[in-house]
Amino acid sequence: WALLVGIAFVTISTSKWRWLALVHTALTILAVTATGTLYVTDPQGHRVWFIDAKGAKRVVHEGISFPNGVRLSPDHKYLAVVLRNPAGRDIWLLDLASPDHVFSRLTFGPYDADPVWAPDSRRLVFWRRESSGNTLHQVALGSSKESAVWSPKAQAMVEDWTPDGKQLLVRQGADPSGSLPLGLIPAPTENAEASNADMQPAFDIPFIK
Repeated sequence: WALLVGIAFVTISTSKWRWLALVHTALTILAVTATGTLYVTDPQGHRVWFIDAKGAKRVVHEGISFPNGVRLSPDHKYLAVVLRNPAGRDIWLLDLASPDHVFSRLTFGPYDADPVWAPDSRRLVFWRRESSGNTLHQVALGSSKESAVWSPKAQAMVEDWTPDGKQLLVRQGADPSGSLPLGLIPAPTENAEASNADMQPAFDIPFIK
């Protein structure tokens, strides 16, 4: 468990920032809540587990193909689960509030991964990887419509949203000194479109270290 916790992305909410640790989201195999409960993906067992603060566990959903990442929505009603398949990766939605824990596909790209929830829990951003490069997309719950909102000039990862939903915390790949530059970029609006030319220049800001 020490290893699992070491690579977890902690989703404890505070009045300022919702992250306590920053790691590559592809390694996010569990989500930890403020009460100490866990949601854990089990790739070999094809399950998602819930573990309470006392260590008791139960299966939330099973019979799914190689779950390889999980993100809990801020309202704790949904899990965004990344499923690995021979062709790539997809993001699925597990409805924790429904009696049967409805499990439905959310994205339909060749390789979709690294979901990050908006503070309102109504939408999320994720990376779509294609031969032409990586593009940040946005999708809303209850809608199959996806919008491409950012094509970075260099390798980058979105770690989280600011609590007010106005900015995204972004990390670039390590620079020659070995540091990981961080920066804040404007978050996409709910109706952002791929053709929104006004969005792109706002991302060209210096990264902070």
